[in-house]
Amino acid sequence: MAKRKGITIELKFDDKSKLKLRAIAKHAGALADELDRIDNLKECEACGSYKTVTESLIDNDTNNVISAIVKCDDCGNELSNQIKETTLSIGNVSSKTAVVIADALKDLSVRLEGSE
Repeated sequence: MAKRKGITIELKFDDKSKLKLRAIAKHAGALADELDRIDNLKECEACGSYKTVTESLIDNDTNNVISAIVKCDDCGNELSNQIKETTLSIGNVSSKTAVVIADALKDLSVRLEGSE
C-alpha cells in the first residue's frame, strides 16, 4: 500500500480577521447554551406549545427556591414539578467550552501548518 502524503494548509490572518475569529469563539459558548436550552424545551401535551412560565416558591430568609412549577404559558397546563438546570449566557463567556475554542483559534494557522 502506498504511503499517503499529508496535506499542508497555510492560513494567514490579518489583525481584523483575528479579531473576527475571537468574536466567533467568544459567542460560540453562548450559542451552544441557547441551542441546549431549545433542545430541552418541553412540549405542552394539551396544546403543543413550547412557551412556558415557571412559578417559584422562594424562602424569604435564604432566598432559596423551595419549589417550582412549570406551566404552559398558552393554556396553563402544568408540565413538570421539577426544577431543571439551565444555563443562559448573554454576550459573555460562561463556559469552559468557549474558552477552549478561543484558545484553539489563536494558534489555528500554526497547528494546521504542522498537521499531517
